[in-house]
Amino acid sequence: MAEKTKVYYEFRTINTDQNIIIDKPASITFQCIGAAGLGFRAVINNNYALVPRGDSITPGNFPYELILNNNVNEVDVSNYYVRFTGTPVLVLIIKYYENPNL
Repeated sequence: MAEKTKVYYEFRTINTDQNIIIDKPASITFQCIGAAGLGFRAVINNNYALVPRGDSITPGNFPYELILNNNVNEVDVSNYYVRFTGTPVLVLIIKYYENPNL
């Protein structure tokens, strides 16, 4: 039987412009939450825009979720800068390996 890798999750909620530093995540999920139809956005690293889920179903609009998964032998050392237009909330679901150096 294959040995299982222990993981744990961290959940963060942010709603102000900030630099996010995450130490060696296995994966990160960004989800934009807020009222639809108001033009709210969360922009990651001045490049990738997310809108609330209700707005994401409009053809041609931005997605509401960004999932970044690492391969087994990769370590994410990125810093993420998030800025907001309007008042959406960004939920981060961060997955870590219990012993990332093994």
